[in-house]
Amino acid sequence: LTKLTNVAASAWIGDSVVNYGDKTYTLAEDVLCYNRDNGSWFESFSAAKAYGGKMDLYAKDGVIRAIEVRS
Repeated sequence: LTKLTNVAASAWIGDSVVNYGDKTYTLAEDVLCYNRDNGSWFESFSAAKAYGGKMDLYAKDGVIRAIEVRS
C-alpha cells in the first residue's frame, strides 16, 4: 500500500474521488476508516469525512483501501 499523508477532508470530490499530488484516486466500496483520536472504527466513509481533520490514505492500484483520520 502507498501512504498518502495529511490529506484534508476538503480534498475529496464528492464521496468517491480524491486528488493527491498529480494523481486521482477512487474510493473502494469496502474502505476501512479508523479514528486515530479515540481508537475506534467509523461505520462509514461519510462519518469519517464529516469528522474533518487530516487523513492518511492508503492506496493500491489507484484505489483508496483504508483511511486513518485524526483531528
